Amino acid sequence: GPQLNATVTGVETTVLSPVDIRQRYSLNGSLANIVTQPSVVLTANLGSAVSANTYAGSMVSAQVQVGTQRVLSLLNQLIGA
Repeated sequence: GPQLNATVTGVETTVLSPVDIRQRYSLNGSLANIVTQPSVVLTANLGSAVSANTYAGSMVSAQVQVGTQRVLSLLNQLIGA
């Protein structure tokens, strides 16, 4: 499917159980089995690239990068400088 980059705009501080997630987002049937572990909810601004009417209720897979580090500082750590 389509791929896009987005910035996380919010992260809830509370960890929710699978039951809480199912209730909050009304996950029923096969969707109820998607969340199997405690989870944290985050929001991301997808901008105008994604139509809410088209994708509402769709399954989404996300890869989230946490933090950043300059390549030079990473190289310094690897070589022990």
